[in-house]
Amino acid sequence: MQQGQEVGALARGETAAEITAALLAETGTQVLFEATAKSGPFIAKADILQRHGSGWHVLEVKSSFADTGKLKDLLDDIAYTVMVFRRAGVLISKASLLLLSRSFRFGDGPDRLFEMVEVNVRFYLLPPHRRRHWYPPAGTVLNSPANV
Repeated sequence: MQQGQEVGALARGETAAEITAALLAETGTQVLFEATAKSGPFIAKADILQRHGSGWHVLEVKSSFADTGKLKDLLDDIAYTVMVFRRAGVLISKASLLLLSRSFRFGDGPDRLFEMVEVNVRFYLLPPHRRRHWYPPAGTVLNSPANV
């Protein structure tokens, strides 16, 4: 029974990645939700994949607040997603986390619910042993254009 579930999960991942690849190839595709990429043994789903120039913008929606102390874990998660998509041949030109805003109040519009934290894609594709000396200090917001 467990082997059957594992085989089914692998097949769904393979099929989802094939569907995503076909949709990415269509020039009219602007946004995909739950886009899937597979490269070798790696599978990743991007919450939102949005066309960005000649490449794609990966957006990961998280239920953490923008001032979370767990930013490193969230950055590692999006770095993995970007790595898998790039290995699958998808040009990722931008990556961002959408995190809950503490300034959101009841009655505010949905545009105030999230804060976007842009991620330096090139930095997070470095192997961990090369980036450990480059982590920003705790509490640093990574949303300046220089970090994209």
